[in-house]
Amino acid sequence: MPHPVIIILILSVIVSVTQLLFKSTVSRDIKNDDIHASTIGVVLIAPVGSDVQDKIRTMLSCTYRPSCVKFHVVRLVSHDEVADCTLLDNRVRVRTKMLMVRNRKASVKKLRAQILQTIPERYVLFLSWDTLVGEHWDEMLLREHSACGGDDVNILSTKLLHSGAEEGAFCAVTEYKHNRMALVGREYYNRPAHPVPCIAVSCEMLFALTDFAQRAWMTRSELDGAHEDSSLTGTLWTRGANFFSPTYSVFWLMSSPKSQECDNKDTTLIHASSSGQNARTLKEFWSMVGIRVSKSSNSNPVSSRAASGLTLNATGDEMYAKLGQAIVSRKDIVV
Repeated sequence: MPHPVIIILILSVIVSVTQLLFKSTVSRDIKNDDIHASTIGVVLIAPVGSDVQDKIRTMLSCTYRPSCVKFHVVRLVSHDEVADCTLLDNRVRVRTKMLMVRNRKASVKKLRAQILQTIPERYVLFLSWDTLVGEHWDEMLLREHSACGGDDVNILSTKLLHSGAEEGAFCAVTEYKHNRMALVGREYYNRPAHPVPCIAVSCEMLFALTDFAQRAWMTRSELDGAHEDSSLTGTLWTRGANFFSPTYSVFWLMSSPKSQECDNKDTTLIHASSSGQNARTLKEFWSMVGIRVSKSSNSNPVSSRAASGLTLNATGDEMYAKLGQAIVSRKDIVV
């Protein structure tokens, strides 16, 4: 029969080991949950001849949490190019998932829609390939999205400005024809304290919860002939999304942006009722944006409010940020 003291010591060791194992398991679970809550899947479409490794290395070097960011890259290659997915930089390789597409004229908007459905990260970020990034861009996105109010249907987006722009930007409408809106990015007159509501989104920079984006995004068939930014704006909003512009920018285009012009190659309507999952109507959408679709062809359907980028019930803070005026006469901003 073992001595009672020895039995007590053995039991104490067993209890201590059990507690340590349980504690480490709980800590690990909490840590994993925290990490997943901050994960971002970045969707990039690399044109023919692009240096993917250098691009990802640069973006990774500017992240606050490199381990929480994963790059989902579609690299377009020409028919006579040797397809090579090799990424020599190990740090880049482990943070990148790359797909090769041997079609230099492949539809970028359809590739984005396809890749979106494969992303496991909590958040998804769409960026133009020719985008410059600032320090800790990932942390900025998470903080700004949280400041929008914590709603799962909130989308943070804007048209990007050139690299010399100091303030953030928001979307405004410059033209409407053939059921399409031409969008432009306008710089804030005064930087807002919080993300402000906006009337449109752009894939030049769009940040959202992945689950909602996967449910509300346009399908590949819906994207046939669609004008991507204007069609996505209408589709996502009618399916319940709320749009916000970030208070400042950590993304810029490498060259000065050009106003996106409407063309007449296609007259596809915004897909606002094809799936039966809409929370709002197309009529409500045009009212929200400020487009008067019933106007005659001789009059400008774009209201001064849409051209200013103001939302339907813009607050004084929004007007001050976008126009530099705390109080604006309603007769000056025509709905």
